[in-house]
Amino acid sequence: MYLWQNFSMEESYSVLFNTIAKKVELSPSDIDLIRSVFKYVEYPGGQKLIKPGEVATKVFFISSGSMRLYHDAPDEKTLFIFLEGLFAGAYDSFLHQTPCEAFLETIEPVKGFTVDFKVMQTLDKNLPAWNTLQRKVAEERYIQAQKRLKAFLKFDPRERYLEIQKYRPQLIERIPASILASFMGVSSEEYQEISKD
Repeated sequence: MYLWQNFSMEESYSVLFNTIAKKVELSPSDIDLIRSVFKYVEYPGGQKLIKPGEVATKVFFISSGSMRLYHDAPDEKTLFIFLEGLFAGAYDSFLHQTPCEAFLETIEPVKGFTVDFKVMQTLDKNLPAWNTLQRKVAEERYIQAQKRLKAFLKFDPRERYLEIQKYRPQLIERIPASILASFMGVSSEEYQEISKD
């Protein structure tokens, strides 16, 4: 068991506000507003939070644990893995309020927060720093997507594994091999072979 699994709600708020503080400055009243509208949640590992066909009405912030966004047909493909300190969700569905094409699922038990679409719109209107935060989160997500695309175009599976090992070793330590295999675009058997050493 990881220490982060024992987080209290106040420790979860601490992770949230430390993450936000790295991106934007909030006034005490901004912090009070966010505390009043972010809902604290806990989920067990393996819980599906969004399914294909559903409209994503919430965005999640992970204080502890992990989630993934994935497709299951025809073969399972993990699109993104979210760890502590990240906002997680099916953003295309959330932003456009259209049916989702993927699953959002916890991998490990998760503690964190949710904020729903209508509340997000209220924050957009009433909290100038929130717009800056959203832009910075979107930029980070875009950069991660570009890096992932580049890895698929430039590297073979073994090289992709070595990149994960170098830059995101916590994935190898914490995420099941079958999920990492689907994240890397290889079979479980191929993953076992390339992860040797």
